[in-house]
Amino acid sequence: MSKLILKDKTEIELSTHYGDTFVTVIDNFAELDELKDKLTDANTVIMTVQSDSGEETVTGLKLQGITINLLKMRWV
Repeated sequence: MSKLILKDKTEIELSTHYGDTFVTVIDNFAELDELKDKLTDANTVIMTVQSDSGEETVTGLKLQGITINLLKMRWV
């Protein structure tokens, strides 16, 4: 499992990442609000991606938006 580590050492578990797109799963709107509060320009100026293959430093990215896909789960 990969992690995105922000400048303030906040760790965000990633489902996947490719290029400058990072995908995570959020279980509720409270987690979404907390994540949006952390993704400031100052906190994302330098980030680290940790994965099984090692660490990679990511710089120069600006948050352009958050895409939300809501999934309705139904148990049968």
